[in-house]
Amino acid sequence: MDWKNQTTTPNASARYVYFNFNTKDGPFVVDIPPAVEAGLFGTLLDAWQVPLADVGPEGEDKGKGGKYLLLPPEFKGNPPAGYIVVRPHTYNGYICCAPSRKVHPK
Repeated sequence: MDWKNQTTTPNASARYVYFNFNTKDGPFVVDIPPAVEAGLFGTLLDAWQVPLADVGPEGEDKGKGGKYLLLPPEFKGNPPAGYIVVRPHTYNGYICCAPSRKVHPK
């Protein structure tokens, strides 16, 4: 990790996961694994950096893992069961996650 990383409070010993998403062509699924011996914590954000949902032990999935369904702003109807539904107000967004030391009990 060096000065080129513009993540807030970066840690040189952590491996980060960062990616952008776009729901213009339809819903997008982010599959977060369970936090058993190691896990991720992070936040899904829209294009304006508005937090949409937390992931990991402190998030909607409570460290048990889950499938986050990101819907386009104009989505109508009922989303399928079994997903953690996230409704951004923008088509674009991103997620930034880092390793978690707090893990969900087995």
